[in-house]
Amino acid sequence: MLTFGELRKAVAPYVGRAGKCADAPETAEFAIQVMRDLLISGSYAGVRKLCIQTYKGCIAMPPEVDTPLKVRIDRREATIWSKWYSFHSTTSEAWGADGAYPEGCFPAGQILVEDGTETPLIYGLPEKGSVIGIIGNCDEDADATVVVSGKDPTGRAIYTTFNGDKIAGEKFRIRKHELRHGEVVFGEISAVIKPKTNGYVTLVAYDVETGKHTFLADYSPADMTPQYRRYRVVSRECGKDGFHNLSILCRVRLKDSYLDNELTLFENKSIVQLQAQKIQNENNNNTQVANYKQGALDNLLEREAGFKKTSGNPVSVTQIISGGSIRNINGFGSGSRRWR
Repeated sequence: MLTFGELRKAVAPYVGRAGKCADAPETAEFAIQVMRDLLISGSYAGVRKLCIQTYKGCIAMPPEVDTPLKVRIDRREATIWSKWYSFHSTTSEAWGADGAYPEGCFPAGQILVEDGTETPLIYGLPEKGSVIGIIGNCDEDADATVVVSGKDPTGRAIYTTFNGDKIAGEKFRIRKHELRHGEVVFGEISAVIKPKTNGYVTLVAYDVETGKHTFLADYSPADMTPQYRRYRVVSRECGKDGFHNLSILCRVRLKDSYLDNELTLFENKSIVQLQAQKIQNENNNNTQVANYKQGALDNLLEREAGFKKTSGNPVSVTQIISGGSIRNINGFGSGSRRWR
């Protein structure tokens, strides 16, 4: 994928009438406009495939995901529910002939349901909690720090001292390729606060005895208070280990802001430049040239979609608009992340 800096350089010659420098503020605004228009161009420009594994039956949806459209759970087609359908879960009500379903389970075959909560972690902490570590991948300011807030395994809020000051949570300095770990065992992480950084920052669970660290989250340079929507996989295997492989067809969106070394959703520089040329000619009232660029863009988008297309029928997407239209509501029916 193109970084935002690469994309800015690609569109810089087409800003305004005669172009701007790649690092000009107008170029950044124009690059966002180009990406926004591309997401609504062509048949599949705003759709991506996300492959992800659950942890304890949950996933944290990346911020670029606007709406999950279709999902396969362990290679089987499943249904997607939004957070508004959480009231269909059971508590103490005996819906089944042989007694109540387990608390938190849904009377459906297999579903991906929005939990309605948010989390700063992509993957959860180990069962008994863990010490936290921070790793940066670029040189940062000497005073660049990350604050991790949460509770210990007994449920008490964590407070620590940093440079003589008492703070809520634990503070870590960011150093390039250097693991900086704390001293407190976290049982729950409720918030992560970081500055804008030059590179990505990785949060890990650190085992002090073995030196092993386990991936928890990866924050982009522009992320300052990351929070991700949590989804749960619910199936007839309620109460099992909660490990599933998911393949999700998603409608994507732009993040609120990008820094130059952040990855965008686009990889084809020719498509990006055609879109920029079209916008420039529209702004300069060159209607004939703008229409030609639009035709060339549409042709290139369709060729790219055809090249990536696999055999089979088009995907059908069901939009749930009422509780009654949720399939199987009255009984049982029949990390790391990768973008494609």
